[in-house]
Amino acid sequence: MRRPCISSFSAQTATSMTRVLFILILLLAAQASADTGEESFLLHTPVAPALLDGLRIWDSLEHKWRAPRAGEAPAQKAAVLVVHIWADYCKPCRQEMPLLRDFAQRLTQEHSGKVAVIYVAETPSSLEMDRFLTEEQSRMPRAPQYLDTDEKLAQLIRANRPSRELTLPVTLLLDEQRVIRQAVIGPMAASRAALFAGVAKLVHLAGRVTPRP
Repeated sequence: MRRPCISSFSAQTATSMTRVLFILILLLAAQASADTGEESFLLHTPVAPALLDGLRIWDSLEHKWRAPRAGEAPAQKAAVLVVHIWADYCKPCRQEMPLLRDFAQRLTQEHSGKVAVIYVAETPSSLEMDRFLTEEQSRMPRAPQYLDTDEKLAQLIRANRPSRELTLPVTLLLDEQRVIRQAVIGPMAASRAALFAGVAKLVHLAGRVTPRP
């Protein structure tokens, strides 16, 4: 009985693995392309002040979500509001936290008093949020964390995407009238330059836009 050639078998296995890897890359690229294409559907969408005012805040002393007290609501006076939506179960969200921390620090330094960055979690469980923050404290941005109460922000995003899906993380640039002017669905690493430029443009235009009736 003739034995199969080991080198031939190895070559066939390598070829099969290469094909599988190629297919996976194509699928991931297709998903990224779909997300990028759907970002345009979020543009010009107004975010109601009541939605932002309704966000709950994380209490690091009581280790739970609660309603904001006076002065704790998301910055409403900033000319530009950067809203970053994430969740504890989202691996890309966890991986990019240090990058996001540096991104926010640079924005606030370059546009002092004109830009605010807020972090909105899709993690309603206080227990899970507390566990995550305890484990990832050194990697997290040093800023208040808000909760997307009743997933209203998530619903707004889903309603304006053809796929009706919420892919995390999501980064939104809101102008002075709290209208979405730029959006990034997925990790922001490759879009940092565009986000910096977008913020600079919105800061420049602040005060020149006629308020919505």
